[in-house]
Amino acid sequence: MDDAKAGKDSKNDSSSGCLIRFAWMAVANMAIFFAAMNVMQAPAMSVSWGDWAIIAAVLLSVVARYLDIRFFAGETADGDPATIRDWRRHVVLIVAVGVAVLAVAHAIAAAGWLQ
Repeated sequence: MDDAKAGKDSKNDSSSGCLIRFAWMAVANMAIFFAAMNVMQAPAMSVSWGDWAIIAAVLLSVVARYLDIRFFAGETADGDPATIRDWRRHVVLIVAVGVAVLAVAHAIAAAGWLQ
């Protein structure tokens, strides 16, 4: 194995890189889900901590993905090195998902389906 490959492997296997990946892949998405449950159960048309938690989770995902790509040799699903272009796509997707989740959660709250 050449030195460049060994350096890349050790960088990918770092604890920090693993935590960053876990943050944007799992933690942010779980936070969005549980915060949406709070929004759906809150009074209609009110701003709850769930709204702020969804916004924070979206921001966590965006920042963590950037750190993963920039400092921890993040990869795409195909195993190719991720680029800033991949990050931009992630930003568009996660922001769209966050807005959609907020809209649907508030619509469910307004309809009173979970009350």
